[in-house]
Amino acid sequence: VTKTYFKETILIGINPVFLTKSRRYMPKYAVAFIVPSETSQLRHRVLDGENKDAALRKFFTEEASEYYSNDEQGFYYFKEDFFDETSSTGSIIEL
Repeated sequence: VTKTYFKETILIGINPVFLTKSRRYMPKYAVAFIVPSETSQLRHRVLDGENKDAALRKFFTEEASEYYSNDEQGFYYFKEDFFDETSSTGSIIEL
């Protein structure tokens, strides 16, 4: 189903993230993480994603996978370190 508004065609029922002509944009997130290495290094990126978990997975793949196994188990341990209540090494904020 399509509707036309202001000379823009919008597909009804399609995820707005994939619409190029709509006025909706994917949310952006600022992600910071102290990598587990001998010399503590801060990695920081601004990423877009459908939600926080998608942005965090993208950050893991691009910035932190070298410090963890590059699979589901590695992502699990990354998230565990990232959100640890006693010594959290990460932060994510929606912009």
